[in-house]
Amino acid sequence: MKSDLVDRILAVLSDAGFQFVDCRGARSSFDILAKRKDLIFLVKILGNIEALNRHSVNELKFVASLLGGVPIVVGDRMKSTVLSDGVVYDRYGACILNDKTFNQLVHNVLPNIYSTRGNYCVHVNAAMLSKMRKSAGLTQEELADRIGVSKQSLYRYESSGRMSLEVFEHLIDFFESEGLRLPTFDLHVEPPKEQASEADACLNQLKSMVISELRNLGFETSLTKAPFDVFATEEERIFTVVSNDWRRLKHKIEVLEEISEVVGGYSVCISERKVKESHHVLSPSDLKEVKNAKDFFKMLSG
Repeated sequence: MKSDLVDRILAVLSDAGFQFVDCRGARSSFDILAKRKDLIFLVKILGNIEALNRHSVNELKFVASLLGGVPIVVGDRMKSTVLSDGVVYDRYGACILNDKTFNQLVHNVLPNIYSTRGNYCVHVNAAMLSKMRKSAGLTQEELADRIGVSKQSLYRYESSGRMSLEVFEHLIDFFESEGLRLPTFDLHVEPPKEQASEADACLNQLKSMVISELRNLGFETSLTKAPFDVFATEEERIFTVVSNDWRRLKHKIEVLEEISEVVGGYSVCISERKVKESHHVLSPSDLKEVKNAKDFFKMLSG
């Protein structure tokens, strides 16, 4: 079922003019990386979003922040309930959509209903709501009485712009206008502050050595759960696979190469195994011989 959903999302992205990388099988926090102009999506696919936990959301958001991308979770259902069209669901701060809503999103139609704690809600233009109320010659208490809420609730709506879908429907019936509603989808997601320290605790000996060497060369580095194991930046970025797992190494290198082509940057594999590929594969001793970041980029460009 998940594989079918991935295929549907890939078809949606292709139709919308995105370049994309299918990352299935790479043991990654996301299944698809997609780019169109300056917009990058990192998409995690789940048949049932009950499988989503806080740690996996943090991993997804952390990698997205490194790439300047937007983390998205696409699913079919929550427990036995099918996800509704045009609705953004929230779980641990992740934006969750079904495939039809994702299709609308990539065609620049932003969802305007969100679900939190089982309730459907909307964002409205708070300043416009206040202006429309005053133009109608109503106090907050009078409008609150007309739509069946408390004065305190209406004060919150005019301050935050957030309300239930039911209250919003009462408002548009009263004002006979849907112009109040705002898109609820936000392309700007704050990365989790704790993710980097959590990742650093997962270092094995080879990865620890690679990170140490890259930092000595002047790179900022992050350990990731992605098709690349280490993300490094110093003017330009480097995606690095660090592994001795011969069973998965070839596939990871292929995916790594596609990612660097789509989003830009250099890619390299550091392994103690002899790997004959069309890509740069360095041994730990090769990396230790590099003198500075400039020489490293020159080596990767050769």
